[in-house]
Amino acid sequence: GWDDDQDMMIKLCSEGANACFISGDLDTMHQFIDEVISKDISVNDKFRVCEIECLAAQAAGKFGESLALCLEVRRQLGLPSPANKPASKFTVIKEFIKTKRALGKMTAEDIANLPALTDERIIKGQRMLELMITSTFHCCPTMYPLVSFLLV
Repeated sequence: GWDDDQDMMIKLCSEGANACFISGDLDTMHQFIDEVISKDISVNDKFRVCEIECLAAQAAGKFGESLALCLEVRRQLGLPSPANKPASKFTVIKEFIKTKRALGKMTAEDIANLPALTDERIIKGQRMLELMITSTFHCCPTMYPLVSFLLV
C-alpha cells in the first residue's frame, strides 16, 4: 500500500472518497478521507480529499465546518484568507476599495484576455474560495463579499 506507491494510494483513496460521496456511502467516504488525512503528506497531496470533505459538509448542512476546513486548507497553501468571523462594514468597504484599485481601469474584456492561471497552489486556493462562497452565504453572510473580492 502506502509504502510501495504513495501516489497511487492517494489517488485511490481520493477517488474512492469521491465515488462514495456521489453514491451516498458517507461512512466509507469518511474512512477514505481519514486514511489520507492521517498520513504525513503535504496539503497538495491531501487537497482532493479536503475538497470532497468540504462538499460533504455542505451537503450535510454543516456550513461552518466546511468554511473552517476551506480556510485551513488556504492557510496551509500559504494564501491569505479572511478571519473566520463576521466582517465589519468597514472591512468590507476597505477590501472593496483594494479590489477596485487592483483592477484599475480594466474592462471585462481586459480581464477575460488575461493569461490562464498556471500556478497549482493558486488554482487550489481559488477552488477553496469557490467552495467557501456557499458556506459563507449560509453561515457568515458578511464574509461573502470578502471571499468574492479574493476570487477577483
